[in-house]
Amino acid sequence: MVADITSKEDVRRIFDSCTNYAPDILINNAGYLSTPEEFLDADLDDDWNSFMVNVYGTMLFTQAFLRHRKAYVEAAEKAGKTSSPAVIVNVNSIAAFFSMPKFSSYCSNKLALARWTESLSLEIPEKFARFVSVHPGAVDSSMGIKSGVIDQIKAGTVQLNLTNPKLTGDFIVWLTSKEAEFLNGRFVTVNTDVDFLLSKKKEIVEKGLYLINLSQ
Repeated sequence: MVADITSKEDVRRIFDSCTNYAPDILINNAGYLSTPEEFLDADLDDDWNSFMVNVYGTMLFTQAFLRHRKAYVEAAEKAGKTSSPAVIVNVNSIAAFFSMPKFSSYCSNKLALARWTESLSLEIPEKFARFVSVHPGAVDSSMGIKSGVIDQIKAGTVQLNLTNPKLTGDFIVWLTSKEAEFLNGRFVTVNTDVDFLLSKKKEIVEKGLYLINLSQ
């Protein structure tokens, strides 16, 4: 279904179509990059649209998803049925942790999205839903091209490798598995080896790794 995730009416229409069932998994992949420009020259309406889609739109859709699922789960419990926790994966960007010229809006709203994801993992019981942020890598996409990063990688002026979209997809599927439950609330990248993450599971949980912290 085609929809504007910043539109309450569009979002309502989507979940009204989910009659007698509730989805188990939500992958928030919709995003917008405002035109990269120095702040003094930037179109603030364009910059704010980036916040509206990346933050507000994700919040709106996730809230509708959780409300719809809550009603379904409560009805199922009354009927003596049980359900597994929902999984919400927010496709973010490593830009959340870097300050870059011409990307003040994008970097800021992606950091806000990461903190919001982390906060939800503390607020909402894990038996109902868990949340994770993921950096999809340097994928050759329209947004990546708009940012200028993809062309720079191809030209060799930026020392990064393009990410195979299959890796991005496979990693996100893994994040929805029971094996990845320990990453609830955390920020990970698709370029991190899954076996490495599993080998560090105890340390990640006990030391609070892959969470947002203020360096001192």
